[in-house]
Amino acid sequence: MSVGNLIAKLPGWTLADLHAARKNALAKLDDPKGGTDAEAMLKAVDQELERRSLPGMIKRFNETYPGGFYGERQAEEERDYKVAASEECRQLFGREEFRALVDGGEWLELAERFNESPRFS
Repeated sequence: MSVGNLIAKLPGWTLADLHAARKNALAKLDDPKGGTDAEAMLKAVDQELERRSLPGMIKRFNETYPGGFYGERQAEEERDYKVAASEECRQLFGREEFRALVDGGEWLELAERFNESPRFS
């Protein structure tokens, strides 16, 4: 397998795999035949390890979601639908409402609320 193909697969590797690949690349740096490939692999492994480090993850989050947790994109992709689902659950299954349905043996009504809600179907 070519070094390029190996490098393309790095995001799916475990940390143990990455550290082993780094160790192997370091051992081959001085090899006249494989030094260039080893250097490319070492650089790619180091970049992947950096990407997975906490500072790397924070950087990637900030690039993906400008404005952080309260930015517009994060709200659209990660927060708004959860807030809406939570509110719908409160309406359909609030403590008093739920208790009244259970105490009244309204099992079909409870089942229908689960089935009719777009969040649960």
